[in-house]
Amino acid sequence: MSEFYFALVLWLLNIAAPYAITLRDRRHLSAYELARGWNAASWACAVFFFGPFCLPAHFWVTRRTAKGLLQGGAWMAAVFAGEALIGLAIEQVAPG
Repeated sequence: MSEFYFALVLWLLNIAAPYAITLRDRRHLSAYELARGWNAASWACAVFFFGPFCLPAHFWVTRRTAKGLLQGGAWMAAVFAGEALIGLAIEQVAPG
């Protein structure tokens, strides 16, 4: 049963976490950086279909620097690490 809960949480977090991260980032971008970024439909598709893997692409597209790419990679790694910790917590609470 824990596999079901982990899959459900993972499915939700794979959409919600990148959405929250990119939304917060878009609010702090300059007008020039925002203009270089994806339009609303492309942004939503990237977040929905690619989940955390869209984060390096988002930061690269809006900044076009190695620092932006690394920042997106760090956010992606943080999302995956958080999901792993949540998976461990679910295993402790609902074993088997």
